[in-house]
Amino acid sequence: MMNVSTRLFKAQDYEEIAKIYNACSGMPPVGAEKFAESDAARDPEEYFFRLIVELNGTVKGFCRAIVPLENGIRDEADLDIQIDPAARRLGLGRRVFQDASEILLRDGMKSVTSSYREDSPASACFVNELGFLEYDRYWNTRLSLQEKELPYLRECMHGRKTRSR
Repeated sequence: MMNVSTRLFKAQDYEEIAKIYNACSGMPPVGAEKFAESDAARDPEEYFFRLIVELNGTVKGFCRAIVPLENGIRDEADLDIQIDPAARRLGLGRRVFQDASEILLRDGMKSVTSSYREDSPASACFVNELGFLEYDRYWNTRLSLQEKELPYLRECMHGRKTRSR
């Protein structure tokens, strides 16, 4: 029998959430210390919480809810759910979403936003099944700042050079 539960995040969860994030993100690996540093640097006025979802007492995912101060909308939270890929399709994402939604409603939130990677059909299916509607698309980009490229970048920033192909 599966026992699924959620609880508020505790400091000892940093290692597990870093592992799960790294398995899900497709980005360069992030250590637990980066999560801790980011949390410590948060503005205390910012609305923020993390829920942990466990399967049979083992951390299998987490949800982060945040209302960034800079967005100016105080009744809309950004929601991010990360579930260990080996534990997907077991209802863990739905459970943590449901429990987070109850907290958000209690705290006066009227809506939530969420984003997912376009190359993740399971994530697209999940947010669509929950009833999210697409309202915006954006692209994340990356630029290497290796020393050999800096002269070219400086010239481009000052409008003096364009790279020929």
